[in-house]
Amino acid sequence: MGRAVATELARELVRNLDLVARERRLAMIDGPRGTLSLPSAVQAGLIQAMASTIQDPTLLVTFRVRDELSRLAEIARNLRERGLRRISAERTDVLLVPRTEPHMRDMLRFAPRLVSDHGLRVSWATFRAVDARRARALGQPVINASALALSSAGAQAVLRLQIRDVVREVRERLPQHAQGLDAAHAYLQRNAPYATHRYAALGAVYEAMQPKVVVVGNATLMEGRVASHLAHKHAARVVMVQHGDIIAGKEQFEDVAVDRYCVWGPRTKDLLVQSQVPPDHVVMMGAPWLDAGGGGERRATTPPTILVALSGAGHMVGPAEHRAAVDALFASVAELPDSQWIIRVHPKDDPEPYRALAKESGHGRVSIVAAKDSKLTIHDQLAAASALVTIMSTSAVDAMLARVPVVTLGRAPSEHEPDYVRAGATNHVEDTQSISKTLRMVLTQGEPVGVAKRAREFAESFYGPLDGRATQRVAAQIADDAKTKSDA
Repeated sequence: MGRAVATELARELVRNLDLVARERRLAMIDGPRGTLSLPSAVQAGLIQAMASTIQDPTLLVTFRVRDELSRLAEIARNLRERGLRRISAERTDVLLVPRTEPHMRDMLRFAPRLVSDHGLRVSWATFRAVDARRARALGQPVINASALALSSAGAQAVLRLQIRDVVREVRERLPQHAQGLDAAHAYLQRNAPYATHRYAALGAVYEAMQPKVVVVGNATLMEGRVASHLAHKHAARVVMVQHGDIIAGKEQFEDVAVDRYCVWGPRTKDLLVQSQVPPDHVVMMGAPWLDAGGGGERRATTPPTILVALSGAGHMVGPAEHRAAVDALFASVAELPDSQWIIRVHPKDDPEPYRALAKESGHGRVSIVAAKDSKLTIHDQLAAASALVTIMSTSAVDAMLARVPVVTLGRAPSEHEPDYVRAGATNHVEDTQSISKTLRMVLTQGEPVGVAKRAREFAESFYGPLDGRATQRVAAQIADDAKTKSDA
């Protein structure tokens, strides 16, 4: 391990500031070139400050923060190793490492097939108690990785104090980015100990179980990167199984330690290849969770139901744009008296402001549903929806698959426009004053034939084959990778 490990951890922390911002609900700001997450603004400020000194625009790294964090991670590593508990476990062929509910959703489908169809030994390393319980119900070995590397209170305190000093020093040099550095500081305080814990825990699991293949859900975020890089250090192959929309970009996938990407459809494969992922590393499988149909049976409602899924402010939508969209939608409620509305609040978003707005508006036809607390999935709600309204949520593609018309809200020219909007697969509204008019047209006349056709084509390209055999294909591919490892 040593300093190389410390440097690697520090690099992953710094490069994931922006990626993890959407998961951790860091604030957003609206800048002259559009919306940036605060970590991006911090990075931009640091790059600008360095460029005038070193005159090298290719050095797009916050080298001072990175250097200091590598030293801090080294301290944390030494403290951590003293308290690392050894585990006793049998070797395994395949180790599943889920992070979120969508990861579990798919892994629970193909894990039994790895055993029944291919005779592989399958084990799990989980970090959430609920995931451990569900995996154990399959009768497969489960290790609660959260309990393996318990850092002492002293180690946590040392790490946090050192991080505070690092950020304070940068803050003094760049006072104009004080707000962004405060957000970055909050992220690092939370995630530096978190990252070292993940590294230690998974390292112990890999050492004990010696997996041939490690399966992750997202190798571009911090947890997935740590799991993947560690797997390669232990000579295991890494398979990433798509669980949602993948945002392409060379910078997103450089240094990602994945040997096989199991993706849903041709759209995602093309995006990864354009992001310089080798074509032979990407295989189309279809979506395992759709093998059973994926949602409820369509049923008409009276009055018609309009489902709203905005994803909230964060990552690619700033607070100003999000507030404007919410205000415009509540205005449209008044203009469409013969309809009922359901606002599905994203798990990272707080439902209380929406409930307050609904109460203040006086419209009794608006229901607020918090996705994190509801037993109803987006697919259950789409089964009863007459239309879906969004800005750039992946729920738009779910709606297309369910043959529910999608109304998308226009964005500023500087902002990212979703692929399905560019494909003409939605009923797009450039100005908020036209929302009610477009919805009335869709509800009374139906979706234009051309838009409906493009929506079907987009959904098929996104999800790939819908033949009920995606789970079988994913299991076969993982088994093939395990055999490749055995033969190597």
